[in-house]
This record gives sequence, structure tokens and C-alpha cells, in this order.
Amino acid sequence: MAKSIDGIPWTDFVPGRATLVVLGLAKPRKDEGDVVQPESYFMASSELLGFLFVVVWLISYANNYGVINNNPIKDRLGYNNFCVGLDSEPAKNVGEVLFMVCYYSCIRYAVTNLQRSFEVRRMGNISAPMFVFSVFTDIQWLLSISIFALVWVIDPWMAMYGHTLPFIGFIYVRYVSVLAMMLQSSQTTFKGWVFLVFYCTISAMLPMYYLSSFAYFTETNHDVGDTLFPWWVGMSMDYAWFGCLPSCSLFIHIDPVYKVAMQEVMKQSVKDDIENVGSLLVKNPATDPHLTIRDLPKVILAVMFNGILVYGFFMAVFFNS
Repeated sequence: MAKSIDGIPWTDFVPGRATLVVLGLAKPRKDEGDVVQPESYFMASSELLGFLFVVVWLISYANNYGVINNNPIKDRLGYNNFCVGLDSEPAKNVGEVLFMVCYYSCIRYAVTNLQRSFEVRRMGNISAPMFVFSVFTDIQWLLSISIFALVWVIDPWMAMYGHTLPFIGFIYVRYVSVLAMMLQSSQTTFKGWVFLVFYCTISAMLPMYYLSSFAYFTETNHDVGDTLFPWWVGMSMDYAWFGCLPSCSLFIHIDPVYKVAMQEVMKQSVKDDIENVGSLLVKNPATDPHLTIRDLPKVILAVMFNGILVYGFFMAVFFNS
């Protein structure tokens, strides 16, 4: 791989490769220990999110062009940001399915990064404050991507703030996650720190721009032709932030110690599977397999729970028909 003047590869991640690795269509790289590193899941989530936006925009252009010309977001900002493409049918339906793959990558990133952080801590190669910060960012990442899913439920016609705030939370948490990765790697270059400053600036300004524009729209009595700033100012920040999603792969490098730690995590996982696989074949029948009078409350609760589910299903079908 081509290397920079400081001897570090220009990128540890070839664009698109992370997604192929996560989906099992390509093998992990040799220099990463032949295991899927958390950063691969992180990059895959960015690539899948970008792919999602491309698909929903194509569908919206083909099937619902009126929404692109007239929508609450454009009224307030003066331009269409990327989220407009997923706000209406039928693009929303397709986007929800694609988001599940992105969501899987996000969850796997946080889980594997947590495992690796504990292993690095056990190895004595991370300070207590940095360990706490890493764990904190992973937990925040899990929460933010789960809350971000509300954008599929709350559209801008229903509640503009309810639609935008989950996205704003994701903007902040994603930046903090990138910051944590760069701080923990001894391979982060000067170019990486420059990128981080730019990414920090955009991540801080964009949410403030959203909220200020929404408030200004209210103060001007919903004057569509009057926006807080010229449309190109907001569009530049908006598109720059989305451009940072795939660009992170050019500046994030995995610390060698962390590569070894992830190898150890995977070895222990495989060992645990092998040692316990036989337990699935061991016959250990219950001493009393029949129901008794003591089981009656549990049976009643189970019947009530399933009855509510069945009732709700039929009400949803027949009430809306």
C-alpha cells in the first residue's frame, strides 16, 4: 500500500471495502490480523448510510418530485438537504429496509469497540481516563443511532424539531466517536488532526444553523422567501458534513496494539464457542416436565399477553381497512 512521507498508509480503508468485509463478501486484511476491526464496522455504516441516501433520492426523483420542490425543510433552509429524500413514500419504505443494514454495522461497531477497549485495558495499554472516555462514546453511539431511527417515524410535516433533533444528536455523537478513535491511535497524522478540526467545526455549526433557521422561520411568520442566511451558506455546511462521512476513512488509522487486542478478543470468542458447543447436545431433562398449580399465574400471564397481541393485530387490520 502506498505510504505517506511519515511512513503511514494514506488510508487504512479502501472505500467500499469495509462494507464488503462486514457483509462477508471480502476477507479482513492481513495487516489487521485477519479479523474485522471495529473501525471497519464504523466505516461500513458511513458507506451504507451514503448508499441509502443515494437510493432514496433516486426513488424520490422518479416517484415523488413534488416533495422535492415543496417541503418543510426547504421552506426553512432554502434548499434540500439529504434528509428530504427519505421523508416521503415510497422512498421511505426502501430506506427503512436499507437502514437496518446500516444499523447492524453501527451496533457491531460499538459492541466490538467495547470488547476491544476492555481487552486493551486488561493489557495495560490505555489510561483510565481514556478508557472511560472510549466506553462513554460507545454507549452514546448505541443510544444515538437508536434514537436516530425516529426520523423514519416523525416526518417534517408532523414535527420539524422531532424530525431534526435525533439527527442533530447523531451529528454530535459521531464526531465524538471519531475523536475517540483518533486520540487512541498513535498512528494519527497531522493531516488527521487538521481534518478533525474541520470536522469539529462543521459538526458544531450545522446543528446551530438548523435550529436558528427554524426559529427564524417562526419569527418571520413562515415567510418561505426569507431565510436566516442565503441558501448556499447552509448547503455548503450541510454537504460538507455529509462529505466527511466517507472522508474519515482517509484519516483514521488503527493503533498496532489495538489490532492485537481485537485478535485476542476474537480468539477468546472462538475458544468459548468451541468449549460450549457440546452443551447443546447434552440431554438434561427437567425433573418434573409437567405443569403444576404453581405454574398457573405464569400461564395466565402468557395467555393475556398473547391475547393482547392478537387483539392488537386484528384491530390494526380491520380498523384500518
